[in-house]
Amino acid sequence: MSRLGCKCGNALSNVNSPSENILYVWPEELIQKVTQSAADMSAFDFSTTIGDCDYEVWYCQNCERVAVVGVKERRVRAYYNRVESGETVPDVSGWKVFYEISEMDFDRIIEQNFEIKISDVAQNCLRLWLSPDQRQVCIETLEGTNQLIYILEEIVPVKAVL
Repeated sequence: MSRLGCKCGNALSNVNSPSENILYVWPEELIQKVTQSAADMSAFDFSTTIGDCDYEVWYCQNCERVAVVGVKERRVRAYYNRVESGETVPDVSGWKVFYEISEMDFDRIIEQNFEIKISDVAQNCLRLWLSPDQRQVCIETLEGTNQLIYILEEIVPVKAVL
C-alpha cells in the first residue's frame, strides 16, 4: 500500500482497493502482442501476470494532475491538465500509444464477467498518446476525438515515506 502527495496538497492513496487514484495504463504493442499470441487470455490473468509495468500511474481527483511513478528509475513525472479552448491538437503520428482505464472501472468490468478477455477490456479503454520527448500527452475523449490535455510539469525523485 502506498501514498503519494499531490502538488495541490491532496493525499493520494491506494489503501482502498479498487482505488480512485490508480490508473492502469498499458502500451498498445503489449495489448496487440497478447491478443495475437494468447487471444483467450482473460483480463484478470493479464493484469496479474503480464500487465504489470515498470511504472505506476496515479490520478488526483482534486486537481486532475497525473503522476507517473517510475519504479526502476525512482522518479515521478507530474503532468498537469491543460484545457484551452481553440487549441490546435498536435499530429500524434509517431507518438507512443497506450490504453488507459481506471482501477475502479477495471474491477467493475471483472466483477461483471471474470472471464472477459483483455481484448474486450481494451475496447472500454481510452487511448492516449505520449510524445517522443514525454512532455505532452494527448488523450482520446469519450467522443473519439483527440485533445491535448496534459503537459509535463516537473520530474522529481521518489521520496520514501516512513
